[in-house]
Amino acid sequence: MATEQRVEVITQLAGADLSAKQYQAVKPNGTDNTVVIAASQGETILGILQDKPAAAGRAAAVAVGGVCKWLYGDTINAGDKLTVGADARAEVALTGDHVVARALVDGVDGDIGSVLFGQAEQVGLS
Repeated sequence: MATEQRVEVITQLAGADLSAKQYQAVKPNGTDNTVVIAASQGETILGILQDKPAAAGRAAAVAVGGVCKWLYGDTINAGDKLTVGADARAEVALTGDHVVARALVDGVDGDIGSVLFGQAEQVGLS
């Protein structure tokens, strides 16, 4: 069961209808200071969308640290280092991937898992 604890949340404006994107990774849209869904694997993100803003210009709650929920896009085990998948979901980080979180619970593609977000590092480059 996914849980949240001491989540650091900031409010940003949605750059589109994000009502179907709760618990997915968002990035800044550099053209208008809004947030949009991360579209590329390994992309640098701002955080994880925590609510369901239904239109562009609506407030969006974005988790930027702490234990939060993230939609899994892969088979994930507790302790795995996570990166952003092509669909803005959590995926297991491979060598060279930018790590943004660590899984706290096991899950499979489509599950909502608990992650410790804000664990930025590069895998395999030490």
